[in-house]
Amino acid sequence: MNNKLQVSIQTGDWYDDLFQAETGVDKAFEFIKNCGFSVLDYNLDHTWYPAQISAGELPDFYNAEVEEILEYYRPVKEAMNKHNISLGQAHAPFPTYVYDNQTINNYMITVLEKNCAICQYLGCPALVVHPYSNPDKEKEWDINIALYRQLIPAAKKYGVKICLENMFLFNGHGVAGACADAAEACRYIDFLNAEAGENLFGFCLDIGHANLCSRNIRNEIRVLGDRLTVLHIHDNNGVIDLHQIPYTQKCDWGKKTCTDWDGFIQGLRDINYTGTLNFETYASCKGIPHELVPSMLRLAHDVGEYFKKQIEQS
Repeated sequence: MNNKLQVSIQTGDWYDDLFQAETGVDKAFEFIKNCGFSVLDYNLDHTWYPAQISAGELPDFYNAEVEEILEYYRPVKEAMNKHNISLGQAHAPFPTYVYDNQTINNYMITVLEKNCAICQYLGCPALVVHPYSNPDKEKEWDINIALYRQLIPAAKKYGVKICLENMFLFNGHGVAGACADAAEACRYIDFLNAEAGENLFGFCLDIGHANLCSRNIRNEIRVLGDRLTVLHIHDNNGVIDLHQIPYTQKCDWGKKTCTDWDGFIQGLRDINYTGTLNFETYASCKGIPHELVPSMLRLAHDVGEYFKKQIEQS
């Protein structure tokens, strides 16, 4: 069985809240290493927040030349090297498309291209870029293909794999968005890779989103197969996107857990998954005293090590 799995966690709110990334990156990376993590998912989406994007606010940060932006991330690279930490993936700003706002949409392509450059600089192999969701599936397809098609040159130039993600609409149970179905996700990925002429696109399976849309997680993983590049692992109650640590949520008293974690483990074992076991559990660190954050992060790491052990069993 696979013996290359590593446990990862997003930088997210612990990074911003505890260390103010611009000035405390070295201490932040020392801290997370002491919590057990040597692989991270870097939240590039914290450079341009969803509310700002939806409101049409253009950030000054991305007006700079690529070289200047990379210089901003020099302390991150130095801290990674110092503490022997790598990036397994990064998360791009979202939403990546705002209906009827071409100014934002054009600017987003520039932002995503510069995100690819940041990934190359930091040695990050994959960038998660949300697809656009629309009830009109034909319109949804056309908008998304146009979006990702524009990223092919940057993906080639910087050697970064662009990962689509399974989405949901209206923050509610069972309301599927773009790529919520694995077969649909495969259609996107195969079409884009054929157009690119190489394997530039992959998939990020968000387990919390799959649970909200009542998907059979093991089957989704098996359908994705080797297209599955990265993961967003987190738990919820089947109703709200809670971003909690696995095994902490219940949807009723008749089940041990709401999310099918056994199916998750079996699915990854089925396809001999070799990527990181990446936790997107930022909300578990919100609203608790700062003194308890290390314990919460270590719990996430322990769950990841449990997943790893179960997946690697022959």
